[in-house]
Amino acid sequence: MEQTEELARKFSEYLLEDIGEENLATVVRRNAKDESRECCATHDFCDSNMTMLSACENLKEPVDIFDAKNDQVTREAWDMAYVNEFYTKEGAEK
Repeated sequence: MEQTEELARKFSEYLLEDIGEENLATVVRRNAKDESRECCATHDFCDSNMTMLSACENLKEPVDIFDAKNDQVTREAWDMAYVNEFYTKEGAEK
């Protein structure tokens, strides 16, 4: 599994732990209604930037979120988690 996907899945796993299944389902529904994708609904339930930080720090090969060269990895991982509905559906992958 490539690092971006590993991070997307770890981020999704930690979000589930942080906000619970019901709230994560609400996030998925709200995100589906927001075509602009300007702001992820995860922010309504937690500081999801901190959740991403935890995910970055707990990968097989940790990602330094404060290093500008990793901006693309974290953005792509967030986007991958978002479009895959935070892997809330078994086998969800788009």
